[in-house]
Amino acid sequence: MRPVSATGSKAAQEGHSPGHIAATDEEATEEYWEYYRTYLLEARYEHGFPPITRESYEHELAYGSLYVGSPATVAANVARTMKNLHASRFDLTYGMGPMPHSRLLEPIRMYGTDVVPRVKELLAHEE
Repeated sequence: MRPVSATGSKAAQEGHSPGHIAATDEEATEEYWEYYRTYLLEARYEHGFPPITRESYEHELAYGSLYVGSPATVAANVARTMKNLHASRFDLTYGMGPMPHSRLLEPIRMYGTDVVPRVKELLAHEE
């Protein structure tokens, strides 16, 4: 059931967050780290963010809003977020920082062919 908006109609909720998908959690975590760090170092100076450390990255992976891992891990995290937000849609933001386009093609493919079907299956079991 989706939440009802102030006008009485069903609201379409959307979630979105940055992420990266690879064959394994470890591979995705290692691939994404350098791009995440580089991007946030630049943003840190512009916006006053705290220092970016490997520890803060791993904390964000465990408890924050980074969707980084294998297709199964990312699907479980997306499904949980969609359920909690009553979202009807979730957009994964690819290519944080200087990640080259060639490194994005496989994660995009995995999102469409592996993650999305798993999310639909997980959410169907919740109903």
